[in-house]
Amino acid sequence: MNALRTLFLITLLADGSQAFGHESTETPVQPSEGLKISGAVATHWRSEAIVPANRRWIVPGFFMGGEAFPRPNGFHLDEASLSASFRHESSFVAAKIGQHGEEDAKFEHVWIGHFLSDGLLLEAGKMTSLMTSQHAQHSSQARFADNPLMDDVFWGRHYADTGARLRSFWPNIGLELGLEIWQGERFPSDRDEKNQESGTAYIRWQLDSDAWMQRVGLFYFDGQAARRKDDRYEAGHSHGVDLTTIPAFYFKGDVEIFGGEATSSLVLGPESSIGVEAGWQAFRSRGELADLTRTAPIETDSRAAKVELFGQWAQHLVASRYESLQFRNTLKGAAAGVLADAAALKGGASPFRATLAYQYQWDEAFRLRAEWTRDFTTIREIDLGLVGFVWFQAYQAKGM
Repeated sequence: MNALRTLFLITLLADGSQAFGHESTETPVQPSEGLKISGAVATHWRSEAIVPANRRWIVPGFFMGGEAFPRPNGFHLDEASLSASFRHESSFVAAKIGQHGEEDAKFEHVWIGHFLSDGLLLEAGKMTSLMTSQHAQHSSQARFADNPLMDDVFWGRHYADTGARLRSFWPNIGLELGLEIWQGERFPSDRDEKNQESGTAYIRWQLDSDAWMQRVGLFYFDGQAARRKDDRYEAGHSHGVDLTTIPAFYFKGDVEIFGGEATSSLVLGPESSIGVEAGWQAFRSRGELADLTRTAPIETDSRAAKVELFGQWAQHLVASRYESLQFRNTLKGAAAGVLADAAALKGGASPFRATLAYQYQWDEAFRLRAEWTRDFTTIREIDLGLVGFVWFQAYQAKGM
């Protein structure tokens, strides 16, 4: 955490207040002046499930946790959410209540923000990390119905925790710096009585012109796990899984994740554009893997990558995405083999997923979606189809 504290001071000093006023600091993740209320619903039918309804979803070779539940076959409500924000001059408050997949409806985000100066924003509360521009997206906002593999495997679907964030904006050169300090209560972190916080530092640069947009970003996450386990199928979410068959094992140690993203899009005409987006993340952990009676030192080095191609014309959007995972788990000691088997860390071939997607914007609020996916995140390779719809509506009242 010493490096992150140093970055905090750098971010504080990198105040771009001399370059612009409040109006130029508006970003998609920052509330607009006045009251804004929005609602979203995303529901889909899938031809097949990645795993049967009474089995856990485990990607061989990787730890799993958080909210990374597999989507079932048939009709399924992937998202239902209601968001509200109110901003007056330099301060705002925002909240979001939602249900995502297997979760019950709950307050997903509740946070406040205040501009310390024109280019320096301080936020605090329960919120989603902004380490990448897509990290806070759900099914209703994204080009694809399912989250990226790297989000599911490395972050338990998405990282949202209680904490504070400092953001510094330099729109004259398209630069944003950010530092986030978290309680460390969400996967892949795990907090104990020693108050082990987690932290994220990111930098993002974006260049826009009349026809061309380019964005590049980097981030670094540092966290600790005191006694982390896969608790997805506990606390009333067994989903038919026999809990007595789930091996009890825990991870204790340090977690580091480094990643980057790059996006480029080109406007071809009044209602058409094409683009490409790439992302890469490296997961590194050092610590101990243990069950009730055995312990083994473990070192994990994993990689995840994705590439997306997309094109849009009029009401039509076509996109493709390829994702791959690689892993290396090194366990030592007499209990290494038994624990590796229990945690499914030996794996086999590298997991991957390929998806083709189509969306049609029926009207301002209603969008149709169809997808085909070839998935190899378990021990079998499957093809599955998806059809569904997304509804999104927002109301903005300014001048309050």
